[in-house]
Amino acid sequence: MTPLDAKHVSVALGARQILTDVGLRAEAGGFVGLIGPNGSGKTTLLRILAGLLRPDAGSVSMNDRGLADMPDAERARLMAYLPQGTEVHWPLIVERLVALGRIPTLDTWRGLRESDLEVVARALGSVEALHLKDRVVSTLSTGERARVLFARALASDPRILLADEPVASLDLGHQLLVLDEVQNRCAKGMTAIVVFHDLSLAARYCSHVVLLNAGRVFSAGAATEVLTPENLRETYGVDATLSTDGGTTQIIAHGRLAPENHREGPRP
Repeated sequence: MTPLDAKHVSVALGARQILTDVGLRAEAGGFVGLIGPNGSGKTTLLRILAGLLRPDAGSVSMNDRGLADMPDAERARLMAYLPQGTEVHWPLIVERLVALGRIPTLDTWRGLRESDLEVVARALGSVEALHLKDRVVSTLSTGERARVLFARALASDPRILLADEPVASLDLGHQLLVLDEVQNRCAKGMTAIVVFHDLSLAARYCSHVVLLNAGRVFSAGAATEVLTPENLRETYGVDATLSTDGGTTQIIAHGRLAPENHREGPRP
């Protein structure tokens, strides 16, 4: 079974075509990076994969079952979705906020057990936030809140993790910590699909990269196959080179190019 498989997905929002004939296949244990310039459709695709938005055409299946036919409760037990820049509007204690991630796993009318609180503690500990468990969420810094919300997603022990720029507001050390945790869980069978703007981080961690441009798949494959100087010139409009140091690929941007050197859409 394939944990998540999108085929020929197209969607328009109002008069604007956001995605056109997009395909994405995420295997068990895969760490897939969604990359692309602003407005390329990354967040929209992630919402479709999460079942929060139905495509106008195409299909998405989870474990070879149509996502549209799957009950919300079942989907919630299998999948965790972390949108970008999530706000918390209630004065919740951190431990209780993260415990909300356990709700999909609970039987009807059953409260949290000691085992659930242990899962919550492990999730907080995995992002070095256990010391925050008694804090009110509104008193946290932006980076602390981002780690706590990531812990909430992990608390459900998801088979599939969908995350939209989960490390954008974190310092370098915590970026590596969070992505190390995702990578470790993928090694144990979790599937992750994560939106990245930092291409070097995508190259470092992802087993598969999907480059979107103008709502279409421009290139997909291993990071070294996708993040080529030619592809970066044609999609991001930058002159960039790839450097490999100790097995880690870094993307070094030297400057922007004239707009006529960009290409919208997939390869011809």
